Amino acid sequence: MNVRLNEIMDELKKSGKKIDNLTGLLEKAKDRADRALLESKMHQKENIELKKMDATLQRLLNLMNSRTFGPSKSQKGIEKKKPVRGRHDDKDD
Repeated sequence: MNVRLNEIMDELKKSGKKIDNLTGLLEKAKDRADRALLESKMHQKENIELKKMDATLQRLLNLMNSRTFGPSKSQKGIEKKKPVRGRHDDKDD
């Protein structure tokens, strides 16, 4: 009976070591996942800031382009009208 109890105790010790090892691996994986999550959140914030900056730069570029080409008729949507020809324009007087 003592022999069987000793075998059970040995198996329990081995199981405990395996559980401790797996628990350590699980904690490491959790730490890596937490770091990846934080890094992902930082990248999301950075992307949001870059999108805001891009929108601002686009707005400023459009503003500068409108100032540069402001007086041109093509920017205002004004089209040149063809001169109206009269009935006798092609004939000499």
